[in-house]
Amino acid sequence: MEPEAAELSAIATPVLRLPTGRSARVLLFAALAVQAVQLGIHIFAPHPAFPSDLTEFLAASMSTAVCFYKVRQDRQSRHLWLELGIAFFIWAGAEIYFAFAARQPGVTESTFSDLLWLIYAFPILLVTSYTPRSSRRDPAGWLDAAQAFVFFCILFALFFPAPGIISQANSDDVQGIALLLVLILRYCIAEPGRDRAFFRNLTIYMMVYLVLCVLYYFLTTHGFAIGSVAELCWSLPFTFFSVISLCTDLSGRVEDETFWAARLAQAGYIQGATALGLAVMSMAGAAILAYHRPIPGAIALAVAFLLFAARTSAREWQLQSVHSQLKRSVLRDPLTSVANRTLLDTEITQRLSRPSTASGMTAVLFVGLDRFKTLNDCLGHIFGDLLLQRVADLLSASIRKQDLVARYGGDEFVILLSATSAKEAEAFAERILALMRSPLHLEGRLLYLSASIGFAMSTPDTNASAMLQEAHFAMHHAKKSGKDRAQVFEPEMLRGPQFRLGIETDLRRALAEDQIGVHYQPIFSVETGEIEGFEALARWHHPERGFVSPADFIPVAEDTGMIIDLGNQIMFKACRQCREWNQRFGANWTMNVNVSAHQFASPKILEQIVHTLFETGLEAKFLKLEITESVLISGYSHVEEVLAEARKLGMQICLDDFGTGYSSLSYLLNYPFDVVKIDQSFVRHLDEDPSRADVVRTLVSLARGLKKHTVAEGIERPEEMECLRQFGCELAQGYLLSRPLSPEAATTLLQSQRKIVTMRSSPSSPEDSYLGSEISAAS
Repeated sequence: MEPEAAELSAIATPVLRLPTGRSARVLLFAALAVQAVQLGIHIFAPHPAFPSDLTEFLAASMSTAVCFYKVRQDRQSRHLWLELGIAFFIWAGAEIYFAFAARQPGVTESTFSDLLWLIYAFPILLVTSYTPRSSRRDPAGWLDAAQAFVFFCILFALFFPAPGIISQANSDDVQGIALLLVLILRYCIAEPGRDRAFFRNLTIYMMVYLVLCVLYYFLTTHGFAIGSVAELCWSLPFTFFSVISLCTDLSGRVEDETFWAARLAQAGYIQGATALGLAVMSMAGAAILAYHRPIPGAIALAVAFLLFAARTSAREWQLQSVHSQLKRSVLRDPLTSVANRTLLDTEITQRLSRPSTASGMTAVLFVGLDRFKTLNDCLGHIFGDLLLQRVADLLSASIRKQDLVARYGGDEFVILLSATSAKEAEAFAERILALMRSPLHLEGRLLYLSASIGFAMSTPDTNASAMLQEAHFAMHHAKKSGKDRAQVFEPEMLRGPQFRLGIETDLRRALAEDQIGVHYQPIFSVETGEIEGFEALARWHHPERGFVSPADFIPVAEDTGMIIDLGNQIMFKACRQCREWNQRFGANWTMNVNVSAHQFASPKILEQIVHTLFETGLEAKFLKLEITESVLISGYSHVEEVLAEARKLGMQICLDDFGTGYSSLSYLLNYPFDVVKIDQSFVRHLDEDPSRADVVRTLVSLARGLKKHTVAEGIERPEEMECLRQFGCELAQGYLLSRPLSPEAATTLLQSQRKIVTMRSSPSSPEDSYLGSEISAAS
């Protein structure tokens, strides 16, 4: 059975339907036949008293037979059916005895029958005291059962010995009311399913029994003789019980319990009112008994009162227990049982409201486990939960009584220290680090853990949210600094994340409003000094911030995925500009476009590049894709395939920042590069450092031997340019030659086509001080 189906079975009410078994159908037919016979007797017989009593006996006997039939059919509730069958058997015995006794002249009552009718209630009390093994009756429920037993004992004392204090008619009515209250109490605590269905049927039977009992005595006191049609009031309840018992399937199909039935069973006020009514009946009966028999009545009154008082106390204790459990579930972490974030926020707020001194400040320590995700993935989430529980126990054992440990989420805990100083908080953090480093035995495994801790101290104007944020930033700073260390919060830690958040928000708007522009840095021929092409560089002039460095917004674009849209815009503008220049000047200049490693995450990167070329009309041979080593080690399996396909289409591939990676030489052999760009770190002061000169000379010679073109980046001095010319480097770019230019300035430069020897530009704009983050992209 599916879990959802099993849950449905457990919370549903059995279906009312006609019985399918032959025996059950026979019993149902017999019960209805007995009732029909009694009705016929009262219609056609002149003096039906004795025949009517016999049919009442048969009706009760049919209910007894139904109960014993259910004993064999419903093994799970056999004890209930057996005790209920005994109750009906007693009632039937009382009725048949009365039927024969009433045949004697002048006899209208039978003491023995009255005794049996009172005893009839006790087996039903035993039925209500039964509790399924899967549940546990609360103390208040047992006290209610004891109160019911006391009441029926009092009722027995009021009726016997003869002459009774109350009449037989009154005892029947009071007995029916008490039984109904007891059954309602039992129905309210019944488990959904067969248990609740059983007591639902029994409670309805008792309601019918009580109503018809009252109706019988009303009719007999208002003109209807004993033995008249009013006798139907005694047989109808038993026939009704037989029918609903046989037509209720406690083991077959189920249907959803109605909303109101569930609400009725779970309504606490119904239980309270019913228990109060039962207690009032017990104390009222005891008071009447005390009036006529002082000693037993006083004892009964005292017992009834004590039971009611105990029941009230038990219910109050139960409510307090439930309230405590509810409060605990709301304020405690369900996995580790330490405080949760709600309680943590409350405690921090309360402690910050107290006056603080230099030695009485509040400290918040944010503890993050190192490498927990690896352990959780390798050893399983159940083991990870056990590990978190153990860590919570260790932290709880290491604090003072006035301190607090809370689980913030995942593998992060918070320790709240009261009345402490910054020096004491730092020393405590070091003790926690030492504790975490200790070997840990868990589920037969030996583990070595470590933690990173960030802590913040309270200030006069701080609040709970700010302290948690500061400690959290300090913890992340500790992780970035190498882990397994403690770090106190410093205000500078917040500036970077806040700045990045602002950049992220503004960058989204900038992309939507097309605020990102493109500047172009010319690439010159070292030999002739003529322009051979350009490198497209993203430039952002913010309406309020002014110039935003690529070093600030490009990493944000890569982290947030906006690099795809940014790259598409730069690629389109660069290709369109290159085609415009080539058509206008009749030239064959190329356009270098940088591609970020994050852009290769898109499987449609080549498709997007081809689409951009088609839209702008630029031939593929004029486009050069610049990539760095980060692209090659990104782990994307289709990188080599994309580069090879791009080269087949006519595009050229450039390896940017060559010489700075771990294995750049192997890349020259394994990937289809056409151009190698020597990083500016090798070019700078080339003429003054023989070691640098040897490296650059070797790189140029190596590239020439592999039939690849070379471009030197970051040239700022004429001496560097002269060395590159001597080494045989083909192309160059840098501030000495030209800074990145706006489209208009680049157009003016192309018109003049000045020689490299006449250009001795020096860096003149702070916006171009960062060249390492120059990009143009495609997806």
